[in-house]
Amino acid sequence: MNPQDFETAGAFPTADIKAQADGENLIVNHSYAVVTPDEDKKEYMVTIRASSLNSWREKLEKLTGKSFPWSEVLLAVASLGAGSILSALISDVALSTLKGKFFYIFLPPITAAVIVAYCFVRSISNTSADEVASSVLSDMPNMNSSEPNKQ
Repeated sequence: MNPQDFETAGAFPTADIKAQADGENLIVNHSYAVVTPDEDKKEYMVTIRASSLNSWREKLEKLTGKSFPWSEVLLAVASLGAGSILSALISDVALSTLKGKFFYIFLPPITAAVIVAYCFVRSISNTSADEVASSVLSDMPNMNSSEPNKQ
């Protein structure tokens, strides 16, 4: 045994060595005292059902699913539209031209619609995450309280 095997212990424990002979065989036992680190002395074991762990895992996996980030695409399109409109204003594009009609008549409502869509998509994804977190927390036992969680 190496002292490196006892990384959580404060010191390498001294072995209690016992040798027993029954006439033909010699049996040697090495016994070591178990040293509990100070940070683990206040810990205690909690029994949790496997079905509860599986339920929590299923709920949390909904949050970690790698879906396409539609909200980021909508934000990019909205930024592009707003930047185009501002650039047309700064560049003094005339409303009477085809470019002017595109930048001042067609593009502003499209940009506003994309901004509204972005806000809705973000709020839906944030609400979904909050609902999953609240559901998992309500199912978990509260270790700091003597009262059971309210369902």
